[in-house]
Amino acid sequence: MVAPVTQGIPFLGLQVFRGTLRLQRGARTRFRRKLKRRERDYVEGRIDERALLQSVHSLVGHVRQADTYGLRKSFLDSTAIMG
Repeated sequence: MVAPVTQGIPFLGLQVFRGTLRLQRGARTRFRRKLKRRERDYVEGRIDERALLQSVHSLVGHVRQADTYGLRKSFLDSTAIMG
């Protein structure tokens, strides 16, 4: 069955539309959960600052492929990672 173009095509946690990429809901949830986990690991001393930054840059690099400026700004502003 062929789906309408308006539904987009799911690919690697993104929804591909003509002219834009959006992060799927599950990927958005995983992004937030992983960032919170990394922050908690840093605060509790399980990882050092270098490991924290490497992990955050990796996560942000993936979601940055989609139209997620608002998501990244709102979430990173509200955490101690970037503040």
